[in-house]
Amino acid sequence: MIKNIDFIKQYKKNEYYNNMLKNRQKKQKLYNKLVKEYNKNNNTIFDFGIDKVYNLSILHSKINWLKYYLELYIVELLQKHKNIKNNKIEL
Repeated sequence: MIKNIDFIKQYKKNEYYNNMLKNRQKKQKLYNKLVKEYNKNNNTIFDFGIDKVYNLSILHSKINWLKYYLELYIVELLQKHKNIKNNKIEL
C-alpha cells in the first residue's frame, strides 16, 4: 500500500540499487568467463575490449614474412623500372 510520495521515491531508489547490483554481477560473470576461456585456450589473439594480447613468436614470424614479400615486391618493381628506362621491356 502506497502511503505517500516519499515511499515511492524510496522504492525507486531500492529498485535502482538492486538493478545496479544485478548488472555488476552480470559483468563480473562475463569477465570471469573471458578469463577462464583465455586460460583454457592457448590461441594467438584475445580481445578484451581495451587491448589485444599477442603471442609474440607468431607475431614476429608474420612480420618477417611480410618484410620478405615486401622486399621481393620492391626488387621486382625496381627491375621493371630499370628495364623500362633501357627500353627493354621484358614480360
